[in-house]
Amino acid sequence: MRNSLCIGIIDIGSNSIRLVVYNRSENGAFQIIDESKYAARLSQLVDSENVIDLDQLGPLIERLNHFKRICEIHQADTIRVAATAAIRNAVNRDALISYLQQHTGLTIEVISGEQEAYYGFISMANTMDVHDGFLIDIGGGSTEITLFRDRKIVKSVSFPFGCVNTAKTFGQSDPLSDSDLMRIQAMIQEAIVREPWLTNAPGLPMICLGGAARTIAKMEQMRTKYSLQRIHQYQMESAQVSDMLDRLRELPFAQRASVPGLSKDRVDIIIPGIIILQTMFQHCSCTHYLMSGSGIRDGLFYETIMPKAPIVPDVLEHSLNNLMALRLSAIPRDHVDQVNRLGNQLFQSLQENKPFKLTTQDGLYLHISSLLYRIGTMIDYYGYSQHTFYLIMNARLYGLTHREQILCAMIASYTTKGRARRAVAEYKDILDESDYPRICKLGSLLQLAIALDKSETQSIQSLDILIRKNKLRIQALRHHGIAFEQMEVQGVAKEFKKSWELTPILTSEIEPLAST
Repeated sequence: MRNSLCIGIIDIGSNSIRLVVYNRSENGAFQIIDESKYAARLSQLVDSENVIDLDQLGPLIERLNHFKRICEIHQADTIRVAATAAIRNAVNRDALISYLQQHTGLTIEVISGEQEAYYGFISMANTMDVHDGFLIDIGGGSTEITLFRDRKIVKSVSFPFGCVNTAKTFGQSDPLSDSDLMRIQAMIQEAIVREPWLTNAPGLPMICLGGAARTIAKMEQMRTKYSLQRIHQYQMESAQVSDMLDRLRELPFAQRASVPGLSKDRVDIIIPGIIILQTMFQHCSCTHYLMSGSGIRDGLFYETIMPKAPIVPDVLEHSLNNLMALRLSAIPRDHVDQVNRLGNQLFQSLQENKPFKLTTQDGLYLHISSLLYRIGTMIDYYGYSQHTFYLIMNARLYGLTHREQILCAMIASYTTKGRARRAVAEYKDILDESDYPRICKLGSLLQLAIALDKSETQSIQSLDILIRKNKLRIQALRHHGIAFEQMEVQGVAKEFKKSWELTPILTSEIEPLAST
C-alpha cells in the first residue's frame, strides 16, 4: 500500500502554464518529483472587449490534458488547478471555465487578485527568512504587491497590468521608443498613486516573484559570470536593474534574442516587466531586490498540506528537517544528533574565549553542517565529503543567503585547509577573504565533534572542556568507554591545531559507566 501523498499543482497564468508535482512521504518530507511549463500567452488572446474566444483554447486544452496525464502517471491524490488574471478578468470568464472543465475533467479555481497575492506571500514566507518588506509578483496579466511586517501581510493590491498585456498595449515599437517607455511608466504611476500605503514604508527590500524576476536575475548572473547557478535569494541593486533596462532598450527584438539568460518566449515582454519592477521599486523607496524562485503554485501546495497553518514558524529549521527526512537512509540520525550536541558544546567553550571571536551566526553554520555532513553517503561512502558539498549546494535549504549556503557546504565537507582554499577561490565573487579562516575553524571543529562519536554508539554522554595554553582538554565525564574515540581525536588533532593553535586531547579520569 502506498503511504505517500502525491499532489499536482497547475498554475494557468497569463503568460505561462506551469505544472509542479510534489510527493509527500509518510514521515511528512516532501519534494518536487516533476515539473513542466508551456508558454500559453493567454493575455494576447484577449480582444478589445476583454473576451477570450473559446475557439482559441485548443492548445491550452491540449496542454492541460497533457499535464493531467502526467499527474495520473504519478498517481496524484489531488490535482489543484488555479487560473489567474487573463481568465479572471475576462468578460466571459464563466463560459471559459465551463468549457475548460468540460474538455479536461479538471476542477479549475479562479484565483482573485487578493488570493494570488496571498499564495505568493505563503510561498515567499516559507522559503525566505525575511521579516519585513514588499513582495511583488509580476505576471503576464497582473501585478500583485504586498507589504508585510513580521512575516504577516499588512496590505496587498492587485493591478491589472503585467508583462504580456502591457507589451501588447504599449510596447510595440522595436526597439522600445522613449514615448512608449513614458506611456508605460505613466500607466503604472496612475494606478499606484491610488494606493497611498505604498509610500508609507520606505527602506525595505523588494522581494520579487514570477518569471520576469527570474529572467532578470538569470540575465544578470550570466552577464557577471556569477559563480553560483541559483536564482532564489539572489540580490540585485537598483543600479543593476536600471542598467539592464538601458542595455536592452537599445536592442531590437532580433538582437535581444541572443542575450544570455533571456529565453525566446520573453524577448518581447521582458522590457515591460523591468519597467513595472523598476517603477514600483522607486515608488516604494526600497533598498534592494531579492529574487525568489518560488511562486503561487508553492503557496497552493503549502495550503493543501497545511490548511490550518500554511506558514511555517522557522524557515531554516523546517527546510533542514525536511531535507534530513528525505535523506534518512544516508543520515544516521542518532549519530548526527550526537555530533551536533558535542559540536555545540565545543563551540560554546571556544566562544567564551574572546581571542577566537566566534559569533552566534558561526554557531548556526556549525549546527547546520553537523546535521548534514553525512548526506553525501547516499551517493557513495568513498569520498562522501565531495558529494556532501554538491548536495548541500543544490539542496532546497531555505532561510540562507547564497554566501551562507556555500559556507555550510564547505564546513560540512571540510577535510583540509588546502582543499578549503581552492573551494573559496572558486566562489571569490560571493565569499570574502575572512570566510577562509572561518571555514577552516568550523570545519576542523566539526571534524573533532565527529571524532568524538566515530564509533556511532553515542558512548560519551557528558564533557568537561578546558583550554589551557596550547591544549584543548576534553574530559569525558560520563561514557561507556572512549578508546576508539581517543584514537580518532588523535587523527584529527593535527588539522585542528592548524586553525585553532590548540591540540585537542580526549581524556577520562573516572571509570567508564557500566554498559546497559
